[in-house]
Amino acid sequence: MILLSCVRKIFYLLVLVCIVNVGTGCAPLLMKGSHQGMICTACHEQQNEYDVVDKKPPQLTVACNECHKYQDEGSHHPLSPTPGPFGSTAIIDPVFELYDGDMECITCHLIHVEDEYSQYRVALVGGPYEKRRGQCFMCHMEKVYAEVNPHDMMLDKNKKIQTVTCLICHTVPPNPKVDRTKDVKFRASVGFLCWRCHPRMVGSFFDKHYLKAPDRKRMVEFRIAEEKNNLILPLDFKNRLTCSTCHNPHQPGVIIDEKAKVGAGSHKRLRADSDQKICHNCHGGK
Repeated sequence: MILLSCVRKIFYLLVLVCIVNVGTGCAPLLMKGSHQGMICTACHEQQNEYDVVDKKPPQLTVACNECHKYQDEGSHHPLSPTPGPFGSTAIIDPVFELYDGDMECITCHLIHVEDEYSQYRVALVGGPYEKRRGQCFMCHMEKVYAEVNPHDMMLDKNKKIQTVTCLICHTVPPNPKVDRTKDVKFRASVGFLCWRCHPRMVGSFFDKHYLKAPDRKRMVEFRIAEEKNNLILPLDFKNRLTCSTCHNPHQPGVIIDEKAKVGAGSHKRLRADSDQKICHNCHGGK
């Protein structure tokens, strides 16, 4: 009886500690995965000492972006399901919840990660999935995307740019005559756009490079390499390496600028004429 009484007291004490500290420290006891250690008020609003409510989804998305900063100012996905240039290609699966008709971060991502999702860097609603883009095809029609290859649809038979194809990736069709890397606006992060069709790379190269920002010394070497090799290696809006840093997705004849057009139509669309030389762009070599 004495032992049972002690156990009860310890249990009640833990409950009390969690309630009293709900705004400042109970999350480490409740959260798992990458959010472990976060305080509850990052996602919840404390109305009084014992009353905690969820933040409304739009405010919650703002809270998510305080850490993740997924988007630049020009990208909209996944925060609104506006139809693309070919009309609507999606039927929203009921497992994904919309908020006033809009997608929010928690439409696709779980915040309180369960054990079955621990193998993923991000917790995806409706998972687990064999491949991350499997979630996309819960709503989007895979057949429609399979029939579209924007890399080969940028020019018509008269070699004139088809601006409707530009809108697959860009919010506004760029003007090749004047626009440069800093001027173009994307519908989402470059990596997210690529993953709609291409499987994500795996292996140590990807893990060491993707979304890594060069330090100050490396950035100087990076820019010297661009000048030396007479090309452009575009970074994302946070000055990180992304898919288009190494690959040029454009069809030959679209880009006018001599440095920017390097790699268009090349082997693997690399901004070099071989796998080895793409590494030399940044790491030296001949």
